[in-house]
Amino acid sequence: MSLVIAKLTIVFLTATVLFGQKSELKNVKVLPFKKKRELVNYMKIVSKELGVKCSFCHIPNDYSSDKKANKTVAREMILMTQNANSVLNNLNFKQVSCWTCHRGNRIPDRRPQEKS
Repeated sequence: MSLVIAKLTIVFLTATVLFGQKSELKNVKVLPFKKKRELVNYMKIVSKELGVKCSFCHIPNDYSSDKKANKTVAREMILMTQNANSVLNNLNFKQVSCWTCHRGNRIPDRRPQEKS
């Protein structure tokens, strides 16, 4: 009987470890990634599309910190892009990204005002 209980305990603990795994990431609120490599690959693309380095939004050695205002703005912009892409998917249009507006610039160029 105790051998059966021991085996069941091992099975239960193994299942808990395998299926109850949490993300290895901290403070990732609007992106769907669970693995660091996925997030890093995405962030490399974003940094190129915005023409910035990681330290523009993040505190070096504390990437999960929310102390930089640019990180909050970035989250809002990511949500905006996700919402736009949700609508565009329903219309069978191409997806947008940071590049769509920013074109490698931290602040997107504004359309020149028309002369009256």
